[in-house]
Parts: sequence; C-alpha cells; structure tokens
Amino acid sequence: MNMKTKILISAIILILSGCDNSYDPGTDSFDSVARDGESNVPKLEDTENFSLELVADLAEFEGFPKAFYMLLEDGSNGFPPGLYISSGPAVGSLTTENDRLFLLDPSGNTSVFHAGFEGGNEAMVFAKGDYGEGMLITAPNELAILRLSANGELSTFIESVGTEPFGLTGMAYDDKGILRACDFEGRRVLHICPDKSTPVFVDLNVLGNGPNKPKGIAFNTDNASGGEFVLGTFSAGEELSGTDVVYSVARDGKSLQELSTGFDGLEFLTFGPGNEFGNFLYAASQATIKNADGAVYQIKPDGSTEPFVTNIDAVHVVFDVDGILGGGMLISDFNNGFENGQPFPAAGRIWRVRARTGKGSSI
Repeated sequence: MNMKTKILISAIILILSGCDNSYDPGTDSFDSVARDGESNVPKLEDTENFSLELVADLAEFEGFPKAFYMLLEDGSNGFPPGLYISSGPAVGSLTTENDRLFLLDPSGNTSVFHAGFEGGNEAMVFAKGDYGEGMLITAPNELAILRLSANGELSTFIESVGTEPFGLTGMAYDDKGILRACDFEGRRVLHICPDKSTPVFVDLNVLGNGPNKPKGIAFNTDNASGGEFVLGTFSAGEELSGTDVVYSVARDGKSLQELSTGFDGLEFLTFGPGNEFGNFLYAASQATIKNADGAVYQIKPDGSTEPFVTNIDAVHVVFDVDGILGGGMLISDFNNGFENGQPFPAAGRIWRVRARTGKGSSI
C-alpha cells in the first residue's frame, strides 16, 4: 500500500466516524481545546505507542497568526527559555498576520516576543561561532537574513540574498558550523558564510525545468540517510500532484539522489533524536495548505515512507530532548481548521506527541 493510499484510507475513516471533538488518542480529550464549530484535530497513525495533546493555540492573538518554524532554547543562547514560533512568509492576506515571533515558555504561556517583521519570518537558527550572537531568521519577502538580539533589537545580517520574488527559506548548519540556506526561487542552496558571501552549494537547475524549489534542509550527523544532507522541495496548489521530493545530498553538494518521492506541500525536515522516536527523518507537509490534508511522515534510510500524523497542515517538527517544555515531539500546525465541512481562516497551533511508557520506535 503506497503512502497516498494510506492517507486516503485515514481520511475516509475520519469522515465515517464523524471526526467528533471527543477524539482521544489514549489519555487526552480535545473537548476542552476544540474551537467553536471546529471538529478537526490531527490523527496519530500509531495510538498504541504514542499520544497527542495540544500545547499552544495562537487563536488568542489578534488576526489569524500562523504557526510555522520552531526553535527550542534552553537559555544558553541568552534568550528566555522556551519554544520560539515564527509565523511564516508575508504573502497575500498573510502580510499583516505573519509579522510576529511568538514564545511558548516552560510554564505554558504564549506571548509575542517580537512584532513588526515586514517581510515575514521563516526559518530560525541561533548564531554561533563566527556568525556572532542572536537569532538568524530568513525573511524571504525581503531577500534577507535578519538578526534578532535577545533584547529584541532587529537588524539585517545579509541583504539582497536569494532570488526574487521569494528568497531564502530553510537553513541548517553542517558539522563544521557552516550555514546553508535554501534559495527558493533560484532553485539553489547557498553557503551562508560568516563574511556574508553566498557561494552556491547545490544547484537544482541541473535537473531541468520543473517544480524543484528547495524549502527544507537538514544535516545528518550519523549519515543514516545515505548522504550528509537531506533537501526537500516545495510546491503547492489546489490539487494534490505528488511532485515534491526529498533528496539525499553528498557532502560536496554535487551529487543528488532521490530518497523519497510523491509529496505535496513539503515543508521542513528534521532527523529523529534516536530516543523513542528513532533515527527516522521526519518530513512535514501541508499538502494543499488549507484543507488539513498534510501529514508528518517518517522516512527510513532506505527511502521507505509512512505517515506518522495525518489530518494536519504540518510545517515543522522539533524534539524537546532536554525537556524544556516537558519533552516529546512538537509539531507546528499552520491552518488546520474546518467549519461545516469547509476550510476557514484559523490561527496556528502547536501539538505534542509523546511516547507511551516503555513504547515508541524500535529503530
């Protein structure tokens, strides 16, 4: 049974069951957290070994801010500890909604850490080594990488970087501390050097014309995927077409190999931490973005792929291995909302997946 068939079967089961608000993956009921008129929550594929809970809902803030990229902080980078949540690109009606960076602190409170991102705010990393201090944030609508200090001061680290109209998206350090970033419209991955030079690392244009626009990149410390990096492409539309690909990328950036194919609306990639969630590569997908038809996938080193969480507009996955917010897998949910069977404007949410006692992945 292929990946899409499994997702379709899951969707049919949800429809037949009525997908009511009392959905319980084992210990948690969503009666108290479901929004008025909404009966849509993510679906765990393995409820025997894992449970699901809602930990943050951005609906309490003005407008419909989205939950996009996430970055965990334990306090060692000078920022208050917690989960930092970007609100994503400034595109169309999202221009005024997605101008904020949120902080979910260890006590469970969510606040606006910084507001006023005119060009959106996508992926984030903490600056380290020769990159200086603060948080580096891609702003694709501004063709820039921004620097946010712990005291809230926002400045530009690199300007005029990436290709119009939508520049840099995902970023990742390698094991030598050199930053790479995806140039979405340019269909390239760039070295982001401390001296602000940006030589090309990977060029997807060699594959010919097509939908291969890079979005997410992750560095593989144990080489479980068969390459030093993994790279995912993103496309979106009203219909599912299965054009997005996860590539395994050689260390020199000159060799690409398809690792897993057939995705829609593929966002960011994260390697499992090796605990109960295993060493899988986890890929977040929004599919058509607004219909809760995305998923979080587990991709094994041989490329075999299984849905882990469905019925979600997933953007990013992080693992709270240090227990900053209580542990588990955290998933950003962009716009997962239905009303009377139709998608409606909804704020983003953060979900947590936990392994049940003594359970989890065997890999």
